[in-house]
Amino acid sequence: MLFRILLLLCSGIIVEASNNSKFVPPAGPPDFIYHDFFDCGDKKPTPINFTVIPTWFNKTHQVLEGNMHTPVAIGDNILVKISLYTNVHNKWLHVTNVSGKTCQMLRNYMGPLREEILSPVGLPADTCPIPRGTYHAKNVHLDMKNSRLPAFPYGTFKLFLAMYDIFTDVLQMCLGIHFENKS
Repeated sequence: MLFRILLLLCSGIIVEASNNSKFVPPAGPPDFIYHDFFDCGDKKPTPINFTVIPTWFNKTHQVLEGNMHTPVAIGDNILVKISLYTNVHNKWLHVTNVSGKTCQMLRNYMGPLREEILSPVGLPADTCPIPRGTYHAKNVHLDMKNSRLPAFPYGTFKLFLAMYDIFTDVLQMCLGIHFENKS
């Protein structure tokens, strides 16, 4: 599955780059720089509130501060839908969609990175479902080299992460992320 996602991502960039007779960006280890996290919901409040603020610890080290309030446990009762876009020649092109239950997505894609995400809020790395409650994390450095993404194309991306109640299909949260993978 992961190989298919990466293949789709790379082939989408290659096709668009070929059509425009421009270079094909190389891929390498994921080393993301986060520019912005934003609410991508339809302007209605969602039950799960999640905010992330990227800041620079120094010139080379970015850290994140995050807050989350969830009135429900977040586990396999929540379906995660991810849409990824890349910027090629100043146009946002859809690359791929990925979806799955929350615990499955955490295991399959985050791998050891789960500890970097969950430990700052006092939860063990293998926690799933995430209990309802209010969480705050400060000075979190997400080293994506610890994720299960072996390579990622260089460039600018937008990712939309939407979470839906698996039984009612009601939107629980929507988060947009604008980031780069730097060479």
